[in-house]
Amino acid sequence: MTLQAQSLAFVTLLVLLLLVMIIKIEGKLLVYDYGNDINVSEVNDEEGGVNKAAPVKCRNRPFACSKGEFPPRFMCCKNHCVDVTSNTSNCGLCGIRCRFNFKCCNYLCVNTNINPLNCGRCGRVCPFGRLCLFGLCAFQEPSPLPPPLTEPPTSMPHQNASQVLNHQYLKDPSAME
Repeated sequence: MTLQAQSLAFVTLLVLLLLVMIIKIEGKLLVYDYGNDINVSEVNDEEGGVNKAAPVKCRNRPFACSKGEFPPRFMCCKNHCVDVTSNTSNCGLCGIRCRFNFKCCNYLCVNTNINPLNCGRCGRVCPFGRLCLFGLCAFQEPSPLPPPLTEPPTSMPHQNASQVLNHQYLKDPSAME
């Protein structure tokens, strides 16, 4: 057998093993609906009713949660697929809990009461220059800029009127008479 034939046989065997791991023993495809947290392959039971099955157990197959994204949006945490972009008990990674008034927004715990990029909820951005207070963007316009600096005065501010008069008196010879 040539090297090319051996590599083709190895790749074919690898693909078949992956397919066997994805397809259940009964022959049903293992399809997981992430939005509704149910196993779609077990929705209908024999009586024709709806059977909301438990979510996919992922302890031995952590790749079952991933959709090929990087960084992964879903991770296997305590044998359940969890959205780590918005889960306050597993924010960014498994086991990272957000504090009391913090929410998980895009893999980070943020305080939505004061964060102008996530004001009140994830993704709500306050207009430029406005603060986020108690989860609401402030309605008050930002304070105006201070006036521009002007040219410095010609007379020194620490001089008083008597010094100015004495200075003029010494310069004017007619004032001495």
